[in-house]
Amino acid sequence: MKLFELRTALDASRVNPRYLAVGTVLPGAWDKHCIVENSGVWEVYYTERGEKAFHRTFETEDDACGYFFEWVTSLPFLAS
Repeated sequence: MKLFELRTALDASRVNPRYLAVGTVLPGAWDKHCIVENSGVWEVYYTERGEKAFHRTFETEDDACGYFFEWVTSLPFLAS
């Protein structure tokens, strides 16, 4: 799965995009579930008050996107 496919799958699953940062995390972003590529490493985490929590790293975009999708769709409060 690639980022564009992840976005499509998240939309279809009705995950509220307000709580997501897919591909880009803006400085000062708080309370977001994030997936970004950083120097060849894919990072998945939750940012709370500017700190990374539940941080995981992946070598491939496919692994990171698969994990991210399973993670956020398992959280019932993210449903629109």
